[in-house]
Parts: sequence; C-alpha cells; structure tokens
Amino acid sequence: MRNLFSKSRHAIIITDHVLRYAEVRNQSLDHINTAAERYIPEGVMVHGQIKEVDTLLSLLQDCVEEWGLKGKEVMFTLPDTQVLVRRHTIPMDVEEDHILGHLYMQLGETLHLPIEQPVFDWYEIERDEEKRDVLLFAAPEPTVTTIARLMREVKMKPRAADLSALSLYRFYDTWLGEETPSHVMQMQVFPDAFHVSIFHDGLPLIVRTMNLQTSMEDWEVNPHDDDPIQWNGPPEKVFSSWKDAVGELNKLLHFYQFNYQHGEAAVSRIRISGDHPYLERIIEDLRASVDLPVDYLYESEWKTSQGHGLETKYYPAVGLALKNEV
Repeated sequence: MRNLFSKSRHAIIITDHVLRYAEVRNQSLDHINTAAERYIPEGVMVHGQIKEVDTLLSLLQDCVEEWGLKGKEVMFTLPDTQVLVRRHTIPMDVEEDHILGHLYMQLGETLHLPIEQPVFDWYEIERDEEKRDVLLFAAPEPTVTTIARLMREVKMKPRAADLSALSLYRFYDTWLGEETPSHVMQMQVFPDAFHVSIFHDGLPLIVRTMNLQTSMEDWEVNPHDDDPIQWNGPPEKVFSSWKDAVGELNKLLHFYQFNYQHGEAAVSRIRISGDHPYLERIIEDLRASVDLPVDYLYESEWKTSQGHGLETKYYPAVGLALKNEV
C-alpha cells in the first residue's frame, strides 16, 4: 500500500520536439512512479522559441489529463537554446540583496548579453575582499513568463525553473556519487542538436548548443512505435550530419582547459545521453575523435512503479524531480 504521507515531485523537461515527464516520490531513485513523454509537432517550438502558442497549450492540457497534474506543483526546464550561462564579477560593495538590480544596471555597460529583456539568477563561486566571482544564468523574460502562464492556464502550478544540464548532472550525482569526476562534459544528443555542458565540481561553467545538419523536418515521429523517431532521408545524410559538431567538441575541450582552467585542469570524462536514434553510431565517432573516456550509462537499475526500465532520455526529468525545495 502506498504511503499516504509520502510526497511526489513532478517535473517536465521542455525541448523543441518533446515534453518529458517524471514523477518521483521521496526524492529517491528507488521511488520513480512515472516516466512518460509527449512529442511536439514540428514547428511549434523552434530553437526554444514558442511559435504556436495555442498548439503548445493544447498539448499541455493533454499532458495534465494523462499524467494527473491538475492542481499539482510542477518543476520545469527552460529550453536549452534560450539559456545563457556566464561567469561575471560583482564588486563586494554591492550588497547581496541588491545584486539583481546591479546586474540590470550593468546591462549594456560591463554586462553584454545577446538577450533582450533577460531575467537573471546567480550563484557565487568565490570571493575576495574586492569582488564576488559569480555564475550568471540569464534567459529571455518572455520565454519564462509564457511557459509559466501556459502551465497555469491548464491548472498546473509552476514551482521552479531549471536547466536540463543541471537536472541531468543531479541525476548522475545521485546515482554515482563519488564516481563523478571534478571536470566532466555532459552531452544530450537529440535528432537536431547536441546540448553540451562542462561541469566543475557541480557547477555548469559552459553550456552550448551545437546544431546538427538536420532538422526535425527530416525525421518522422510515431509515438506508438518501438522506435518513435525515424530518419526519413538518405542514410549518408544522417551519418554525416553530426561530423561538424563532433569536430567542434575538441575545440570546446581545449577552450575550457586553457581559458577556464589556465592549463591546470581539463575534462577527464564525457557522459552521453539522449534520444537520437543513431546514438551508438555517434558514440563510436566521438570515441574515435576525442582522446577521453566516453560513458553511455544506459543500464541503470532504476525502474518505474509500473516495472518499466528507465531509459537515458528520462534521466534529466528524473534529475529535475530530485531538485531540492526552492
């Protein structure tokens, strides 16, 4: 009999092509109640921007009914392509309560962002007598407010926004604990893009999206098929589509080692997850290109309460549901 005093956490990962949901009880990997998904028609969201609001609203309404989310507090991620992560320095004479105001005052002066109407969050990395070194998170305010508004319209209660990279890291850290290296690259591999993040001791110092030479127009989505995403074009096109992105990874690793760590440290391991149908082929090419261990941690011991194995594509959603109270 289910413990009536246990508390379930609800989380939705939002990407251009899919909504992924997880319900986790007691913030424990041993109590994953549900992992489910709902595919988004091509063109509804493009590079994280909502192009067809009414269609997305209808999809969310279906999700509320199917997943039993009416009246529930739900955490969600912002689309990866809409979030910027950057290190920034703030003078120590700026009081902590005034930091957000200070950031807005510095826009266009010492703080230049390719985002109009940003909203901010920040995390202090270190400080000295003169300055704080912070990790700055910025996203377009219209994207944040639109997603939250749509969730409220379908009777969900948006609880907190997060990054899918942080959610994925949280899952791995909960699962593997001390096995997590100090400097690690995460790759979420989707049919049209790599979402790449580099973490140092739990902080996402670099977050990048690398577009592949395909778009969701090139894929056929059949949610009821065992392989829900299938390639529609010539094989040679899909097999060459990720070559440029794989080549860029070495440049990003080098940039991190020498620009962020001044040559004193480097990424020691890469972890891959995602729903690209040719993920294993991509891993083969990556291992041939990058002189680092590449982990594809797909054989987890975790199952949903229905007995379904937890696929790697659900790791970020489960990790988001493990997020501490905010």
